[in-house]
Amino acid sequence: MTTEPKTVIRTVIDAQLKAEFEAAAQGNDRVSSQVLRDLIREYVWRFSKGEAWEPGQETKRRRLVK
Repeated sequence: MTTEPKTVIRTVIDAQLKAEFEAAAQGNDRVSSQVLRDLIREYVWRFSKGEAWEPGQETKRRRLVK
């Protein structure tokens, strides 16, 4: 088993959004750090395939339509 070096990413988000994210992750039997790691992997994978993926764009568009 190889152990890769690990690092920490710190970010600032709204407290309400954090609470909602953690609740959503928990609702899927996941912890928020697992979901974030999966999102990062997905982003990197899509980038490597030449895809332009902008997480959150659909949410932003829906807010503009309202």
